[in-house]
Amino acid sequence: MARYQQFEDEAFGAANNEITSTDLGVKYYFARKGRGGSSIALNYMFRDADGGVTQRIFDERGANLAGSDIDDVLLARLQFEF
Repeated sequence: MARYQQFEDEAFGAANNEITSTDLGVKYYFARKGRGGSSIALNYMFRDADGGVTQRIFDERGANLAGSDIDDVLLARLQFEF
């Protein structure tokens, strides 16, 4: 799987308001049942943002990240179907 995303939001201000993400992923089925089944999916998101973009981190620190501090993301999903 592959996807490219570009997001621009005026809420970040008139300039420096763009974030981009190139996502790559794989999905492996343990047991296939028709069009579904038990599977694991891994996605890696290569992200880049302008200096005016901020992202809220939902953790105990409640920190905000801005611009180049916005890091890449690895997502994993385990799905069971029975």
